[in-house]
Amino acid sequence: MNEVMLKNQQIVEETFDTIIDSEFAKDVVYGLSQSQKRLSSKYFYNDAGSRLFDLITEQPEYYLTRAETNIIQKNGSQFFTRLEGTPFNLFELGCGNGDKTFSLIENMLDAGQHFSFYPMDISKVAIDGLVKNLHQSFPLLNVQGLLGDYHQFLPQIHTLGKQQRNVVLFLGSNIGNYTTTQAAELLSDLYKGLNSGDFLLIGMDLKKNFDRMTAAYNDKNRVTEKFNLNLLCRMNEELGANFDVNKFTHYEIYNPLDNAMQSFLVSIEKQLIHFSTIDLDIEFDAFETLFVESSHKYSFRDIDILAQKSGFEVLESYTDDKQDFVDSLWQRL
Repeated sequence: MNEVMLKNQQIVEETFDTIIDSEFAKDVVYGLSQSQKRLSSKYFYNDAGSRLFDLITEQPEYYLTRAETNIIQKNGSQFFTRLEGTPFNLFELGCGNGDKTFSLIENMLDAGQHFSFYPMDISKVAIDGLVKNLHQSFPLLNVQGLLGDYHQFLPQIHTLGKQQRNVVLFLGSNIGNYTTTQAAELLSDLYKGLNSGDFLLIGMDLKKNFDRMTAAYNDKNRVTEKFNLNLLCRMNEELGANFDVNKFTHYEIYNPLDNAMQSFLVSIEKQLIHFSTIDLDIEFDAFETLFVESSHKYSFRDIDILAQKSGFEVLESYTDDKQDFVDSLWQRL
């Protein structure tokens, strides 16, 4: 084991003894010290990353947002009619800028449904912007933004709202960023946080032509590339790293064994990265990869199996006109 690897191993051990108090720093130390370097896709979404993702959704190749918007416009007033006028708490996990949510809330209010809205996100810019826009457009709607990683809220959702009934929105194919095991763990935590009979509306990208899926993550304007490379900029800004984004490129591929689009940052030359705030050195070989995201794709059978294993029942699955995407309505048993 060389000197750099020995030093990094020591830092990893110290990290979990709370020498480093930032979760981001801990995950960077651990993830970049693995034989296959990796970081969670949740770290894409600092304020700059959130703005870049908004631009991604506007690219012609990125069909996912348009497909889900189509579903909401067609079915938004029908999603929760099973509540039959009962007031409820509406939670959204990872709300982002809330464009789709805004349309959904408008449809729900027009249908006479009564609820308080609790959007959750790790981006303060996203939360503050959405809450402000909702207050301006729907002054009578009770809105309370919850800032933070939504995982921390899952087991306690039933304690956060004013009403007994709860509805959770998990839109935008966010569940696709989790492995099968991780998705099961997340849904298990959500199950614990809900009451029997509560609802979950979950967005999932459906399996389709491989080339079409790959194009969605390789837009011609290279916005997705900038979005992925922003992760390096974030490490520079928050951890004192010295990444040169011009020495990395992004690579996207569909892996049929995992049923997922997979995203990598590729070092185009051998280099040593230093993190000044945590005294960490990380070596990259030429063409070594940093794995940053999986976006899993689903069939209807996959959806049924995942719901059943997690303690939910699929009540209805709503698709867009092109059958690209699904918003699936589940009920906690």
